[in-house]
Amino acid sequence: MTRRLVLALAFVSFARPAVAERPWTEIRGRNVDVFGQQSPRTLRDIAIQIEQFRFVLGRLIGGADHAQAVPTEVYLFDDLRAMRPYEPLYQGQPSTLAGYCHCGAPDEVSVIVASLSNYTESSSIVYHEYTHLLLRNAVGAVPVWLNEGLAEYFSTFTLAANGREAQIGAAIPRHVAVLHDEFIGLDRLLAVDRTSPMYNERTRRSVFYAESWALTHYLLGGRAGGVETLGTFLREYENGADSAAALVRATGMPLKTIERELRSYVNEPLNLALATGFNSMTLTLTDRVAADAPSVARTLAAPDAEARLAEIQLRVDRVDEATRRIEAAAAVVPPAPQAELVLARLRLRQRRDREALAVLERAASHAPDDFATQYLYGLTLLRELGDLADGRWPSERAAAARDALARAVAIRPDSAAALAWFGYAAEETGGALAAARDATQKAIALAPGRLDYVLQLAEIDAEMGDTALARQRLAPLARAADDAVARRARELLAGLDRAAAPPAVPRGAPHVAEAPRETLDLSHVTYRLREPRAGERRVFGELLEIACGASGVRFRVRSDAGEIAAPAPRLDAVELTAFGDSAGATVRCGPRAAADKVYVTLGADGTVVAVEFMPKDYVP
Repeated sequence: MTRRLVLALAFVSFARPAVAERPWTEIRGRNVDVFGQQSPRTLRDIAIQIEQFRFVLGRLIGGADHAQAVPTEVYLFDDLRAMRPYEPLYQGQPSTLAGYCHCGAPDEVSVIVASLSNYTESSSIVYHEYTHLLLRNAVGAVPVWLNEGLAEYFSTFTLAANGREAQIGAAIPRHVAVLHDEFIGLDRLLAVDRTSPMYNERTRRSVFYAESWALTHYLLGGRAGGVETLGTFLREYENGADSAAALVRATGMPLKTIERELRSYVNEPLNLALATGFNSMTLTLTDRVAADAPSVARTLAAPDAEARLAEIQLRVDRVDEATRRIEAAAAVVPPAPQAELVLARLRLRQRRDREALAVLERAASHAPDDFATQYLYGLTLLRELGDLADGRWPSERAAAARDALARAVAIRPDSAAALAWFGYAAEETGGALAAARDATQKAIALAPGRLDYVLQLAEIDAEMGDTALARQRLAPLARAADDAVARRARELLAGLDRAAAPPAVPRGAPHVAEAPRETLDLSHVTYRLREPRAGERRVFGELLEIACGASGVRFRVRSDAGEIAAPAPRLDAVELTAFGDSAGATVRCGPRAAADKVYVTLGADGTVVAVEFMPKDYVP
């Protein structure tokens, strides 16, 4: 399994007005860190609302109220003008957004950026994206329509002034208006996946989002026992039933009957402008701070604030602006751990991996008690720098990662991500399988929806010789709705079968010495590539970079015809396949340490629909 400089005067060079005029304050909750230049009370109120939101979602979706593996960072700006330098660029100009989420994998820090003056609009974006983040840890598999439907349903969350009542599921008039003009068959809606044109083409997404929201609203608020129905659906879907079959079993009604009732539910409101007639849900909370109360306010040092703001720019591909600010912030003496962390990310993006490693090591030594520093140091060692050719992998680098992650776990023993990655690092170092298994089991208890953690646990069981238990864990995963999980589970089961099968020797046959093993000649292997569909074309070349921003993803590829930069809405909307020795390749945002040989399939609109990684010695 292989998976400061010197001048304190530099402070003056980066003290921009936004930082110099008013300091930035942090309110740290268990699951969110809220940053802003507003009063601590304002920031605390928003932090409490977001923590309460997690609690409310957990009332309806089991496990969604579990602690997040890594806290989400929320940055609040006074107004749209103040937020403008941190917005993604579209055709060289800042996008006009009330807010956005730069949401990474569940084990990475996600950043939400919002305008306080437009917070009614911004909050719907915050809660939509936060729903996605919480569902990732809570539920093993969620179909696309329900994932977006729940996010829209919960995006209307409001908390009463007394802090003890929450309302969800308010009507969204723009969705009702869309559905009065267009309505697709339920069978088509349920069949949509992340590669479907209806999910990816802007002109067709509005009806998909609207109808997904309406179906979710109908299931939760338009019929009795909505929460139980939703729970049954998710169990059926996780066990391998497709959306249509799972929905029929959960409701006890044929699909055509469900569609007829849904159409009636959408057409029922009498006042289209207000979309009255939809049943919102009010939940009474047992305590004003039923979730964890945020900590006291902390004023950020100027280099810390500057590094954090510059990192937002780095995330949304405003690299030139970010670079100047990051390098200035990191030059202050004594160094701020956050500035060093952000500098390391910049160096990784610049393909200066060895410098990034040195910066990370310094940051880890300067902040031994900071969770984010220790966690990101260990995670980066494992995910970003594992193939650095200096003879330190896997033993030394895995050991350094294990030790950093052990410190992170000690600081935050409820972080599923830190526990799982500690388990992985402990497994890689060898001789620590019992610790690896214990940590992975704890991670699963905290994040029951993370099927990749269960896969890791099964691999550890197999390495410890408990193949029966490994098979028991893998059998349901092999039927999971998540194709990647199911495929990996089947591979592991096949490996266990091969290891258990002795060579067939006819009874009474004389013993024959084993012949020398022949070297497998792969020079004439034919790879079964994905067939281009109508309107698609395939390009062969070298993948140079995967640039990720709030507005989407861009694949930069060098081909015989020149360099191309092709977009995709999100990384998980692209069909990814790896052949041969590329199967262990890490797919992450940023420049590639070494260019990968790939086939890129482009849709009729020029967006990337599939990337196939080929072996290093592949010749087309």
